[in-house]
Amino acid sequence: MWIIVAAQALLSATAQPVGRYLYANGRKYRIAFDVRDEAAAIIFDTPTQYFISGYHSLSSVGEGNYSIDFNSTEGVHLWYDGIKSIYPDLVFQDGDLTTLTFTSNDSLYVMLAGQKLELLRQGFSLQVGKFDYTEGWSRFPTLRINYTVYDNGSLDVQVLCTGYTSSVISFTLAENDKSLLYKSYDLVPASLVEKLKVNFAITCPGLRPISGDLTNVVFADESTLFIILRGIHYYLSKA
Repeated sequence: MWIIVAAQALLSATAQPVGRYLYANGRKYRIAFDVRDEAAAIIFDTPTQYFISGYHSLSSVGEGNYSIDFNSTEGVHLWYDGIKSIYPDLVFQDGDLTTLTFTSNDSLYVMLAGQKLELLRQGFSLQVGKFDYTEGWSRFPTLRINYTVYDNGSLDVQVLCTGYTSSVISFTLAENDKSLLYKSYDLVPASLVEKLKVNFAITCPGLRPISGDLTNVVFADESTLFIILRGIHYYLSKA
């Protein structure tokens, strides 16, 4: 059984573009990184075996480039040994799996066996809970976006901006595996999305939505979702 399909994201703190990024080499092997709050964990699996290693800090070494900080004397060789124990055909080269390079909010690449591998974002299934994005002091935020997801697939959305609070608008989340390269959930009915955009524009004039904004949500992992607002990914963390 492929472990990456079933595995929960390895938990830690939240930042870079949060989420799971996956590369699949046919039926031979797959490699994934879970990224959260300047840290990354690796998952490597074959159809019958898997190797998982916990989070290591990421250090910026240039725009979009992050070095993985290994805090043991063995360093990255712990990963090499773990991977070779289940897939001995790989021949590691210097620099393999030591740097993550983000090429967009939805993709990164690493070097493995001397080859550049592109890993793409994976969307998680619906996660229940209250998800918040906050700017400013938590007790008196300049901006707070709240998405509350219920186990029946319904969603309540509310925004607060410099003391003004919008009304709550309720939606149903409809799974969509086609509009993006990964699983997302559309907000329905679409007519209420326009009302939500008006709410944002009135409550936060500086965040007036543009075409395509706020139409869906993506669950980046079990405790994070993101929305698109004015072309920017806003990551909401589970409270």
